[in-house]
Amino acid sequence: FSDSLLKTPEMAAADAYETSADGKRHRFYIKKHLRWCDGTFITPADFATAISRVRNSKTAEAVWLRDMDCLQVKGQTIEITTRQPNYLIPYWMGLFAFCLARASGAGAGRYVVEQNKESEIVLKRNPFYEGTEASAEWIHFTHIQDPQDNVDAFYRGQVDATADTA
Repeated sequence: FSDSLLKTPEMAAADAYETSADGKRHRFYIKKHLRWCDGTFITPADFATAISRVRNSKTAEAVWLRDMDCLQVKGQTIEITTRQPNYLIPYWMGLFAFCLARASGAGAGRYVVEQNKESEIVLKRNPFYEGTEASAEWIHFTHIQDPQDNVDAFYRGQVDATADTA
């Protein structure tokens, strides 16, 4: 799913989804041909693991799922049931916090982790991704601790984007 709250979620990993009229049940019909970066197939259980990981984390995103009553995998479907109406769940599934990941670091999106060090991460294009191909062959993230150094590196053209400037 894309993560835009301005329109209906665009499906990337699901053939379809349904939200009950009362907003308490959300069913996602997961595509069968999706693959991890190593070529093995992704299962609905992998998505359920990602959702459970977020729910059990100590992140802000975990608060979004505090009303989750039940998470079930049935065949190619995932069903999320909440105690209170929650019409935002289809939108949240596209956010980075809910991304698929294995303990090995293997991913399933447009990019996979090539290198993960304390102050830098390098992502490379996933050859098994079946959606729109990533425009860049690789992305390099570098942590610059000092906010002013961050801004200076941006203005010198050493980085293409920066976020931590306060």
